[in-house]
Amino acid sequence: SLLERHKTIEKFLKVLGVKDSVLLEETEKTEHTISKETLKCMSVLLEFLETNPDLCNLYDSYKERYIK
Repeated sequence: SLLERHKTIEKFLKVLGVKDSVLLEETEKTEHTISKETLKCMSVLLEFLETNPDLCNLYDSYKERYIK
């Protein structure tokens, strides 16, 4: 559904570290151009990170060095 598509993209962008101030705009731009295959890949990665929170935490620590 369109809502699930939106939620997946938004969650993925949040994990990447996209700031809340531009998150909605970036999500909406992306959801109109992304392929079903790419969306599925995002979803699979999000599921993987949810089942492996230690990896998500490692990425959060890593990205703090580059994204302020």
